[in-house]
Amino acid sequence: MSVENAKLVLENFINQMKDWEKKWGNILEKNPDLIFNEEGMESRLNELVMIQNEYLSDKALSLKQDRRITLTFGIPPEYEQVISKENIINERKIEFYTKNNEGKESRFYTLIYENNNWKIDIMKIDSLDWKSSRQVF
Repeated sequence: MSVENAKLVLENFINQMKDWEKKWGNILEKNPDLIFNEEGMESRLNELVMIQNEYLSDKALSLKQDRRITLTFGIPPEYEQVISKENIINERKIEFYTKNNEGKESRFYTLIYENNNWKIDIMKIDSLDWKSSRQVF
């Protein structure tokens, strides 16, 4: 239940989401028809669901996930983030702040210890005035 383990979980999630964004950004740049193509959308969704199922809390997964509906990604990737600081709430709950590649704070994540694993429970986004959500992953 260490802070380092929680941090590693978040880093892995951010990296996998960034890779997902880059992959689909490159594919759709070369073949824009795939953006609304059923096969392309299904592949994007399947990859996204695998990432989310691995890293999100049961509560976050129980809610409708906006990105699963829109399948949006950023170019440049919105998950181009680095962890900038942490705040230990208790032994089962830790908050992390991230900065984007411009050095501005961009995301705030709350991780909880659930079923013997660290899971991402809540994300707040700077561009949404730090509104708390379990649905914007």
